[in-house]
Amino acid sequence: MQKKRKRGEMLTSDKLSVQKTKQTSDIDENTIGPRIRKLRRDKNITLSHLAEFAGCTNATISKIERNKMTPSISVLKGIVNALGLTLAEFLTEENHSDLVIMRKDQRIPIKFPSPGIQSELLTTNLKHRLMEPLFEVIKPGAGSKGEYIHDGEEFVLVLKGKLTIIIRGDEHVLNAGDSMYFSSIQPHGFSNRGTKTVEVVWIITPPTY
Repeated sequence: MQKKRKRGEMLTSDKLSVQKTKQTSDIDENTIGPRIRKLRRDKNITLSHLAEFAGCTNATISKIERNKMTPSISVLKGIVNALGLTLAEFLTEENHSDLVIMRKDQRIPIKFPSPGIQSELLTTNLKHRLMEPLFEVIKPGAGSKGEYIHDGEEFVLVLKGKLTIIIRGDEHVLNAGDSMYFSSIQPHGFSNRGTKTVEVVWIITPPTY
């Protein structure tokens, strides 16, 4: 018998010179479903167990695996976390070299299935990092489309636009120059409810996003 787990719980020397990073492979909404199915089968996890740990239904998992449904960020995060990965690990294939300096053109793009969000990882080899720094561009109307929880803490700095952060159902509006620090064990989400594009630096520790 498998041990019952909490929602969102996983089932299972630096150089100063700049190094060229490996180009990421294309991971889009048509490859997400097959990747989830392969990971689930490789780990010998049933649909019902994955649905329970991810906090969604069997039907939702099945539709996503068959590319009949595009998951929101909150749903996809629950699924891949339950499979033992962060969103960044699932949506990118990154280089494992150590870097202290990362140039703008070396950022690692994270391709979300939901439109309206462009996210770039600002470091490599997350399994050996204590923080997960991200640069994100969030179009009007885009967001997490739901709240989620995980271990750790987060820091958000809004560079441009106006971003709404939802913590336990309470909404906090951040304007350009505003920042926020919060515990990730609280249900949280985000949304761009304005008419202009939002740009943020988002730091998560430990890497769980």
